[in-house]
Amino acid sequence: IDQDEIKAIYHWWKVIHPADQKKYSETLTAWSNARKDKDPLTKKLWEGKQALMAAILYLNTPLIRYFGKIPVHETITPFFALLVFYVYWLWSKQQNRKNYLFLLTSIFLAELSGWPGYYPVPLITIHYLFFGQKKRIEKVLSWWFVSFISFGIFLFVDYLIVKRVPFASLLNIFLTRTAFSKGNVYVFTWLEFIGREFLWVRVYLTRILAILAITGIILLVIKLFSKKNKEKEIFIFLIGIFGLIHLLLFRQLSWLHDYMIIYLFPFLVIITAQTFCWIIKKLKINDVIALVLLCSLMFWESKDFLTALEKARDFYPAYRLGSFINKTSSPGEKIYLTSIESSKLYGVFFYYYANRNYSAGEPSLKDFSDKLNFFKPYRFLVIDKAHNRLTNDVINYLKTN
Repeated sequence: IDQDEIKAIYHWWKVIHPADQKKYSETLTAWSNARKDKDPLTKKLWEGKQALMAAILYLNTPLIRYFGKIPVHETITPFFALLVFYVYWLWSKQQNRKNYLFLLTSIFLAELSGWPGYYPVPLITIHYLFFGQKKRIEKVLSWWFVSFISFGIFLFVDYLIVKRVPFASLLNIFLTRTAFSKGNVYVFTWLEFIGREFLWVRVYLTRILAILAITGIILLVIKLFSKKNKEKEIFIFLIGIFGLIHLLLFRQLSWLHDYMIIYLFPFLVIITAQTFCWIIKKLKINDVIALVLLCSLMFWESKDFLTALEKARDFYPAYRLGSFINKTSSPGEKIYLTSIESSKLYGVFFYYYANRNYSAGEPSLKDFSDKLNFFKPYRFLVIDKAHNRLTNDVINYLKTN
């Protein structure tokens, strides 16, 4: 077992068994000093106290306490994406075969977990080309080759399911969620969008952590422009860029789904923990007492909000409609949803609970008369009252026919 593995075991035990920290620390530190070589990662980036503090704060944010339990890839993709950054840091400091293979594996897992899992590769590529040592272009190409393989697997699996390569549907979804298409569900300015995302951060991070995070960002920017050795600050800033990509690129998606800020939260809690540790060190406050007080304030502030979230029923109509159609139709029967807007907003919930293939459109009376055979295969024609775009003559036609 080499030193890196011994020290990794030490840091895990330090988190799991704080009471035994002194005993393990004395033994392993003496052994490490005898070897006269230090682990740069634990020394420069992952200080035990700050890492544990960040993990506790992350788990206690309203965002993770509520959305962390829902079965979507947003809850697991940040882990695999951060794993890429972590392993890349290890490899950049010790470019051996073990770390290199670990990096390729983490890239592959991140990209299979969700689309944001593709973001770390271009980010670490830029970081490596500007700040890396012993630059070897074949290493960079291997990262992108793994991305190519990951995307190819996605296309292959999709082809097995729908019997076609989904380039057109992927492009359409990309344009819709990035606000580049003309038929956007929501129309908003950049100022409105930024204000809305700031609101989500304040609510889901809590006010007290938002204040600490803003302070931490200011301190981070100052260090980036003033420190000579800013390796650590640049790397944390890289994680912040990762969190912003999804928000800024997929604005329609981020406007609709508040929990898309989850990709920004690792960066926010890291700088929040750093700022908090700096404050309690300056004020000479006991670490445990300060952390318990901070978590208590977070619980007190978010209590009513989380209760309201638990009772919310925003997508309940889609659940009821989908469940009704599932019970009253056969698996092979088709459904026609007469609202494109409704399909964009609730289609994923409707499709999940109905478990039926459906199409969406906004037909006119002429469509029914000219394309009568087109609608015959559909078992149900669904009209969403909240997002209805059908004219009265079409509705009257459906009622009488």
